[in-house]
Amino acid sequence: DDPAVHYVRGLYFKNQGDPEKALAEFKKSIELAPQVPETHYEMGLLLRQRGELESAAGELRKAIQLSPTDGPSLLNLAQILRQQGKTESAHEVMRKFGELRKDRETMKQAQVYDDTAIRLVERGDLNAGIGYFRAAVDLRPDFSEFHRNLAKALFQTRKLEEAGKEYETAIRLNPRDWQAHCGLGEVMAEQNHLADGIKEVESAVQLNPRYAEGYFLLNRLYQQVDDPRSAATALARARSLESQVNTRKPPAGVEAGVAPGQLRQP
Repeated sequence: DDPAVHYVRGLYFKNQGDPEKALAEFKKSIELAPQVPETHYEMGLLLRQRGELESAAGELRKAIQLSPTDGPSLLNLAQILRQQGKTESAHEVMRKFGELRKDRETMKQAQVYDDTAIRLVERGDLNAGIGYFRAAVDLRPDFSEFHRNLAKALFQTRKLEEAGKEYETAIRLNPRDWQAHCGLGEVMAEQNHLADGIKEVESAVQLNPRYAEGYFLLNRLYQQVDDPRSAATALARARSLESQVNTRKPPAGVEAGVAPGQLRQP
């Protein structure tokens, strides 16, 4: 079963006014991929509508645990806590939401630096891009994506040791950053630490089972350690995922919906 398909089905039934079927689909998606915060968020909203406030709060807390900067989950959790008469807890959640808003301006500037760096790297100006990536990291050293982007650029300039440290920082800040795990694995492989590199890339595809590039990389690394069976399995999985991306259509009777990771309104 594909958790993304169940997620899309859940959105479809939710939009069709059938919360029971929507809940069943979201539950199945969570069983298959419990690390996706969007699914917990949608579950929380439906449970709140049904008046199951404690269960709804639990799902929203899971969403926040997986994505601590998720404003819609924080707002909905605060509202539920107020409904339950848990005023102090509601105030604490709103305090966290307020801190997120204060950080927004700093984040905007850091994002400008990061976006500028990406454009420079795309034009082939790696050194200038690295400078802007460093500026973004200096402004928001707590944001894993900026460390990951800097690491990727450093890797392209063959600064492997520094790239590895930046990937490690990204993972420390966000252990579920599958792209950072994959990048660190590639760095380790280039440093001839193949076993450790394979473990990192395996972690990446465990966190994101639909990451075709990760399986392609695993195929190459398994070949380097003379493990043809694992290499063949990884290659087959990569090609299957690549084919699904090119040919996938919504399930029969289901309209296209919001995919996991897409922005949503509270």
